[in-house]
Formats: sequence, structure tokens, C-alpha cells
Amino acid sequence: MGSIRKRGDSYHAQVRLKGWQSFTKTFPSRKLAKLWIEKTESQLREHPAKTCFREDLTLKEACNRYAIEISANHKGRSVETARLRFLAKGPLGELRLRYISSSQIKMYFQMRQINVKEATIRKEFILLRRVFSTAIESWNISIASDPMKQLKVPKDSKNRERRISCEEWERILTVVGGMRNPIIKAVIQFAYETGMRRSELLKLKWDDLGSKICILRDTKNGSNRTIPLSGNAMQILESLERTSERIFPISGNAIRLSWERIVKKAEINDLRFHDMRHEAISRFFEMGMSIAEVQVISGHKDVRQLFRYTHIRPETIVKQYFK
Repeated sequence: MGSIRKRGDSYHAQVRLKGWQSFTKTFPSRKLAKLWIEKTESQLREHPAKTCFREDLTLKEACNRYAIEISANHKGRSVETARLRFLAKGPLGELRLRYISSSQIKMYFQMRQINVKEATIRKEFILLRRVFSTAIESWNISIASDPMKQLKVPKDSKNRERRISCEEWERILTVVGGMRNPIIKAVIQFAYETGMRRSELLKLKWDDLGSKICILRDTKNGSNRTIPLSGNAMQILESLERTSERIFPISGNAIRLSWERIVKKAEINDLRFHDMRHEAISRFFEMGMSIAEVQVISGHKDVRQLFRYTHIRPETIVKQYFK
């Protein structure tokens, strides 16, 4: 049953029902406290009638089940599964899902802010919210109210505007030119020329090539796309030997490690492999391509996402329109 106690200028409401832990909340008026008690008791009485997977399910177990049943069907399953494992090992992992509060979740992400960036916080938060909603809506776990709904989604990180200068690109070419593995040089040059994602580069096969075009299969957005290849891109491909069905027979981790060594040796700061996608898309617009034409190459279905990757240099506008 619910009870209300006046404490100073506030009203402390509490709900206690058999089989549940107690729920408490503070309100500025007795009327609001009473309405909350009625709503909470109603929600609690509705849940026992449902068939649930397990009432004592912990967050760790929920994350593991979500990884098997949901994440396994997603494109980014490996990254998503890694995030779920991290959440499962965290301080909330051993707590029963139905007893985790909004304040505990909020405190957890406040602690995470010390070690990771805004973008990571946002992705983990959204994933945890999906775990809770799936547990409530699909697994019928008896939770009085979804604690994630009371929290604001963390802000996304600011758009990254890093461009690669001509001087930086020359230094990169100098470094890769001296590397023993020609695949490294080719994959970096091809990424710079086409703006392809690393995953798309790694899946590209010789059979996917046509006359100045290539087909990217099963891309991030779930569909294939055919993109045009420039003369420079074709020359890069022609320089490679066909030793495998894949054009770039190398692992993603090998590319990552090689890129880190390259930018360090070239003495370039704050430059990621993915920045070459930003660079290529920005250059496409500077060349005079339309939004629709750039979308064909980049694969962005949402124009807003496309513009996050577009950073045209003011100098280019001056040269083109203010001669």
C-alpha cells in the first residue's frame, strides 16, 4: 500500500507491495504524491498477470540474452556485442533488472564520462535503453516503470570537421611509399579517392568490378550500391596483383595498426582513417557534384547524415565564385 509523509515543504511518497521492493519519490504537493502512488500501484498489479522469462533476471543476463537474440541479427553485431559485454561486467551487471533505478544508471554514465567521449556514452546509453525496452515489451519482465525513460539521451558529439591538407597527404604518401606491403599503400590511396568505409574496402572483390564502376555488397545500411571509379582509383587497382578473390586481402586490425604507425611517422596529429571518408565526400562537393550524385557514392540515405561528413573549405568557394 502507498503512504505519504510530509517532510518540510515536500511530500515523501512510498509504495510497498508484496513481491516488490519499495518505491519512493518526493513531490511538492500531496495531490501529486497521491496520483503517483495510484499510478505506480496500478502498474505493479498489472505485471504479475504476465508470463515472464524470469523475474530475477540480472542486467548481465539480460545483456547476454539481447546479444544472442537481437544483436546477432544486426550489421554491427560485433561492436554491439562488445558494448553489451562491457555493460554486463560493469557495476550494474549483477543487479536484478527490475530493481535498477534511474539514479543508479545516471551515476554509472557520469562515471563513464571520465574515461570515454560523448559519442561512446550516447551509444552505450541508447543500447542499454533498448535492452530495458526489450525486457519489458518482449520478455515481459515485471518492471514497474522503465528507468531509462526518466533520463535524457546524452548529447551527440560535435561534428568532426577534420580535413586532410595537401601537405599532410604528401607526407602520408611518402611514408606509405616506403612500406614493404603494397596493399597498405593501395588501400589508403583507394580510401582517399573513393570515400569508402573500411568495412566496404575489406569486402570488395575483383568480381565486383565493372567498367569504371564497382558494386559494394551488403553495406552498412543493408543494401548494395554501385559507385563510379575515377581514373586515379582505376590506376590504383591496376597496380595490384590478383592473389586473392578480395581486392585488399588484409584485416581491419592490420589497417588500424598500420594507419597509427603512418600518421605517427608522418608527424600528423588527430587524424583517423575514417577522416579520409570525410575528406573524399567534401572534395566531391567541391568538384561541383550535386547532393544526389554524392549520395550515390557515399551511400547516405539521410541528407542530414551526409552533411555531417561535408566540410567545404571557404578558400574553395572563393576560387569558384568570387574570382
